[in-house]
Amino acid sequence: MRFLHVSDTHLGARPYGSRDREADFYDVFSEVIDLAVEYGVSFVLHGGDLFHSSNPSPKAYIEAIRGLARLRERGIDFIVAPGNHELPKSAGRGSPIKVLEHIGLLRSPRDPSKPDVFNVGDVSIIVFSEWASSYLFNPDILQLYNSRIKIALAHITLCDILRDVEGVPERACRDRSYYSSRIPSGYSYVALGDIHTPWELRVPGRPPIVYPGSTEYLGVDEYRRHSERYVYLIDIESSGDISFKRIPLKKPRRWIIVEDTYSNVLNKLNVSSISRLSSTSDKKPILYVKVKEPITRDRRDMLIKHIHRLIDDGLILDYRLEVEVKVSLVERKYTSGVSVDDILKTEVFGKINIRDMDKILGILASMVKPESDLDNLIKELIGLLEGSEDTLRVLEMALKSK
Repeated sequence: MRFLHVSDTHLGARPYGSRDREADFYDVFSEVIDLAVEYGVSFVLHGGDLFHSSNPSPKAYIEAIRGLARLRERGIDFIVAPGNHELPKSAGRGSPIKVLEHIGLLRSPRDPSKPDVFNVGDVSIIVFSEWASSYLFNPDILQLYNSRIKIALAHITLCDILRDVEGVPERACRDRSYYSSRIPSGYSYVALGDIHTPWELRVPGRPPIVYPGSTEYLGVDEYRRHSERYVYLIDIESSGDISFKRIPLKKPRRWIIVEDTYSNVLNKLNVSSISRLSSTSDKKPILYVKVKEPITRDRRDMLIKHIHRLIDDGLILDYRLEVEVKVSLVERKYTSGVSVDDILKTEVFGKINIRDMDKILGILASMVKPESDLDNLIKELIGLLEGSEDTLRVLEMALKSK
């Protein structure tokens, strides 16, 4: 028997408010469906965050239905451990997962607050949504099922893996008791979702623990941590032994990262160099530029014009630009005499991507107009912030410093 393990497809995500970027997530999801069909799997396990929102757009629904219907036509089960993005945020709200389950396109826990089990042949798949993830560490769960092969499917952040993959201090972990060493050894395979960087843990005498990672990059930090994206193909032998391998995805949009002093950045952004890097993918890449020194506004404007020529020449889709300021927010210790306004001007807005800053200011200006559509403007603003890990991190640090 063979199955595919995927996670964090985030259908409906629109980083930086870009429709092109939204389409990227649909493209890669379609590729995942293609791979499931190509390899003739019996089922697909999804580790959660199928959607980016608990209230996805019609387009996100359409793309999900189009892909899952192809699996249903071939008798391939699609089993999901609902993640934090698609579970309802308030009482009385439904989940898009339940909508797709109702029309027979996927299977998920009947009650997201409790684990559930789905049997495919002689394999038991025990599913833990984000709300029920703590049950993963309970060995008694395994005693409830007699199948020879037991697979855990959960949406959970394991603190030790988050620390090792993303360098996040353990004190920042949502629950310090969530460690890989606490997962019972009775499973044959532990299929996880939530951490976006591909990661696998193989320890003798214990089940393999695998995060396939997200299928598309929400921001440059994710690309920087790991510049490839995968699904996992797992084979279950008649003996019960399990083997697995990474299948690289071809459709994620690539990034070009340039970090240097101003003069060196200009030298590296010549047309021939960017053309060579762009030719390695069917999609135009996104350019991320960091100038590692303070520069004048004239130089910054000149750099932006240079980058826009690369867009006009069709060499890149979009860009993110960051310029270092004189004083780092991490290094400075603010006194009670410094106003929040000063922090925002010098440390927050000064570090936000320039293109994002223009959009953010435009949205804020539109919000004060009497005829403004606040709901759509708020969604657009959230989309910009969700797509920029660096911006969110700067905002978070600014608040903590006060």
